[in-house]
Amino acid sequence: MGRTVNILTAMLLCIGLQAWAQDITTDFDSEYDFSQAQTFGWGEGVSAPGNELNQKRLEGAIKEQLEASGLKLTEPSPNLLVSYVAVVDQETKNRAVNLGVGVSRRISKRGSVHVGASSSGSKKTVEIGTLVIDIRDAASGDLVWTSTSAGTLKGDPDKREAQVRSALASIFSAFPPSN
Repeated sequence: MGRTVNILTAMLLCIGLQAWAQDITTDFDSEYDFSQAQTFGWGEGVSAPGNELNQKRLEGAIKEQLEASGLKLTEPSPNLLVSYVAVVDQETKNRAVNLGVGVSRRISKRGSVHVGASSSGSKKTVEIGTLVIDIRDAASGDLVWTSTSAGTLKGDPDKREAQVRSALASIFSAFPPSN
């Protein structure tokens, strides 16, 4: 329990999402006074796919967003603890499906309708990324804010970093929430 992130929730949200920054959900404790929080630190449960470089990039981007909202990173006694988990899953999709409908009328006034479908058989494997960020009150350990963003990732590392930064800007656009 404590400060861990619910990885099962992150994995369930990987299914059927189309664009990284287009599917974002955020929730918060409406009774928590965010105006009292001035600092943040990293909580338990941080996890990014790949290697330490990905974790460093993600933490840097989250840090930028939190600092832009007025919080300051501090290790001794922060007001808020930030945890995140990023998951990348692969999904196979058909590239092309063709559907056709035809109507014909014969001289005898009997008509017919023809429906046909075909698939090119071409499949594409895409990576679906999910990012869950939890913010807890450091003193009580209570979850006070959470957000999930998920969708298809682009292949190029520079494009992926731009996607993550764009998603984080959207995630934190209304942070801290006003009560």
